[in-house]
Amino acid sequence: MVGGTVIETPGEFTFFDYRKPDGQKAYADHTYAFYQIPPDARKLPLVFLHGGGQSGKTWETIPDGREGFQNIFLRRGFGVYIVDQPRRGRAGATSLPQTINPPFNNIMLFSLFRFGNYPDLFPGVQFPKEAESMNQMLRW
Repeated sequence: MVGGTVIETPGEFTFFDYRKPDGQKAYADHTYAFYQIPPDARKLPLVFLHGGGQSGKTWETIPDGREGFQNIFLRRGFGVYIVDQPRRGRAGATSLPQTINPPFNNIMLFSLFRFGNYPDLFPGVQFPKEAESMNQMLRW
């Protein structure tokens, strides 16, 4: 974790009333960065930055559990850096007050992941066609 904000509240922590912030600290607004550099690495590394409501995990594996770009490029001699920006992914803690609303994004994600034009899959898409597979993927 890199950078961020630490906010401390006055008072004294009481274990049996642990939901109160009294005497506790909040750690937020940091960046998550993971890196691997192979021996004799190529001159320039690759930096993987996610988008679309995902996390750096996107680059580590694919949805069915096989390895992702992180290991593929590492084996090819590239240094790899995986980054989750502040308030996103594994660096999701924020110091900003907020109201959390449910994310209505299933059609956007269907298009973003290039499955097709919702609700129809593109011809030749290899994603499983049964509804439960899409249900699980959209939760992931």
